[in-house]
Amino acid sequence: MKKYFATVLLLLVGFAAWGQSPFDIDTKVVITKSGDAGLVFKSSGSDKLYYKINSDNKTVTVTRDVQAVSKGRVEIPSKVTHKGVTYTVTAIGTGALSNQKDLTAVVVPSTVKTIQSKAFANCPNLTSVSIPSSVQSLSIDACSGCNRLTTIRLPKALKMTSLRDCPARVTTF
Repeated sequence: MKKYFATVLLLLVGFAAWGQSPFDIDTKVVITKSGDAGLVFKSSGSDKLYYKINSDNKTVTVTRDVQAVSKGRVEIPSKVTHKGVTYTVTAIGTGALSNQKDLTAVVVPSTVKTIQSKAFANCPNLTSVSIPSSVQSLSIDACSGCNRLTTIRLPKALKMTSLRDCPARVTTF
């Protein structure tokens, strides 16, 4: 019980130090499975995505909110602004856009360097993913279970010829 109270108190003090209210609707603190704490916020734009501020406090990772629903074509922005601070989007996190039955296309900006495990997994109507040459790391199961994805273009530098559990034919540029 003391540990729980200390954790809550620490979070409240942390919010005060950042000048943020712990009750902001679009901001929340998450603790990942590895034990890292991070500030996550919802975009104020039309993309309705969530972003986790990375440890450098300059970049963000697209992250997952289980209640968020993505429909149609999603264009991930290269930059997002939260509370007057602009961040560069550099990664798409684990499962960030997974299990979205109405998602048909994803456009990844040229600022993204990493696409993590199952980023777009199990999206049955996904037919197109635009991967820019800036991507240096792509998880082999990023598109697993995307049965309508027929072709995916990847940068030659990735040296990948197939994706796990994905019928897409891989071409390179």
